[in-house]
Amino acid sequence: MSCLNKTYISSIWSQTGTVTGRLSAKHPNIQAIPKQPIQILKSHCCEGRKSETVVIYPRNMFIPSKGYTFLTADFSHVELRLLAHLSLDPELLKLFQDSEITDVFTTLFSHWRGIPETQVTHQEREQAKRITYSLIYGAGYVVSIMGRKRLLPYVTSQDYSIRCKAERQAVNFVLQGSAADLCKIAMITVSSYIAAIPTLCARLIAQIHDELLFEVRDDQVEEFAGIIKHMMESLQHIDSFGIHLKVPLKVKISTGKSWGSMTEHLKVKSNIH
Repeated sequence: MSCLNKTYISSIWSQTGTVTGRLSAKHPNIQAIPKQPIQILKSHCCEGRKSETVVIYPRNMFIPSKGYTFLTADFSHVELRLLAHLSLDPELLKLFQDSEITDVFTTLFSHWRGIPETQVTHQEREQAKRITYSLIYGAGYVVSIMGRKRLLPYVTSQDYSIRCKAERQAVNFVLQGSAADLCKIAMITVSSYIAAIPTLCARLIAQIHDELLFEVRDDQVEEFAGIIKHMMESLQHIDSFGIHLKVPLKVKISTGKSWGSMTEHLKVKSNIH
């Protein structure tokens, strides 16, 4: 495979490959490697032997260098937080100001139906998620929080299916585009910090949607976890761009010795030198 280079895999990254502004990868598309296991039907060449199903976990095949650990920093519910900021919906704003809430969509559904959160099913949570992300859409064009504009000439079309498609594109661009803006600023900020601290042995490996994947030296994992959490959550306010989100950003930190065995760090001290 052309993507193989000695003992590591290297993707080709593009900053202009998507309309929302998210980074995209190819050869291979590392962003498309699933978390879920894959079942492969294995045939046998010997007569009389039945085929068997083999289960593999693709992300388990990705491991850090010796003496290093993978660390991911994931913006939690970032698109919904941006929706709260942009829509100024009082219920959404109140929702994210409550630090006790752990799962936003479960909480939303329990509020809507007036039932305890423990009674909300997975299907009901997904329903709340779909409803929430279809609340707002733009007019002739839409703009991300960093000022990137996408034209939507068909949003006023008399054709219902064409108009609905444009409305969905508006939602996707405003939320996903603004989330992409935050992720890019986070990558620049963190990479600049790493370059300025010669004793810090960490490097950015990949961006997968709202998640950044790092390789960090084992004895610096806890320190770096606090640094990355602080830096990414601090992007709620970016004075140089005039960005001041009305809801806090939350970052979930996970670590592991393979990409497929990441476990969340529930208590990470947000700190920085």
